[in-house]
Amino acid sequence: TGGQFGQTDTSAGNAIQTSVTVLNVDTSGGSTAQFIREADGLSDLSLNAGTGSVNLATVAAGDILSSDTSVDITANVASVSVANGAFGTTSTSAGQAIETSVTVLNVDTSAGNKDQFIRETDGLTDLNLNGGGGNVSLATVNAGNVLSSDVGMDLAANTANVTVANGTFGTTSTSAGQAVETSVNDLAVDTSGGNGSQFIRETDGLSDLDLIAGTGNVNVAAGGAIAFGHSLTASSVNAHAGFSGAGDISFGAGVTIH
Repeated sequence: TGGQFGQTDTSAGNAIQTSVTVLNVDTSGGSTAQFIREADGLSDLSLNAGTGSVNLATVAAGDILSSDTSVDITANVASVSVANGAFGTTSTSAGQAIETSVTVLNVDTSAGNKDQFIRETDGLTDLNLNGGGGNVSLATVNAGNVLSSDVGMDLAANTANVTVANGTFGTTSTSAGQAVETSVNDLAVDTSGGNGSQFIRETDGLSDLDLIAGTGNVNVAAGGAIAFGHSLTASSVNAHAGFSGAGDISFGAGVTIH
């Protein structure tokens, strides 16, 4: 009840190596860490480390999925690497997405360019979601901000869709370490549920950008051009294109500005 599951990291010889379909591990009694190395994928999981950390890696092709509407990963920090598979399926709804209750979330599906579908209980103090050429979809359920605590990349994907139920997306400014830093082609962020402001810093350009903040503010900076695609709803909008080179700001024919 007070010990950890595995040791040090998810490498062979340190992690607990599994070859299962459904995995349930509870170290919450001592809030101790979990280090798991799964042969392929999981059709369902329940990993509860309390305030400890959960570290999960898959070795061969296989998705990490949820088959119910309960929380799948509970931890202070959760770090997941999927060798060649998706993390969740279809949408961010309960039973489809991987449901988390964590403070910091790191998920990497870039090796197979697979999608991520994540449903977080409240907010995140830091995140590193890398889908490679796949898509990342993240939704929060209760009040809580989605923040960045470092100058590293927070969201890397082809398309990223984020809905924050009642909180901000980033904080204070579009500078590194304050904004949520992205490297995506298309980005949609909705913080209108709580009228939360958005602070976004994109590495290069954005070919399709849809930002809905209700009466909150939208602040976006990009290394290249910014193209608003469909909707832009905010009390105020501050956009800076081309901070690392030339860049224009354009609005699509169907853009609705409120």
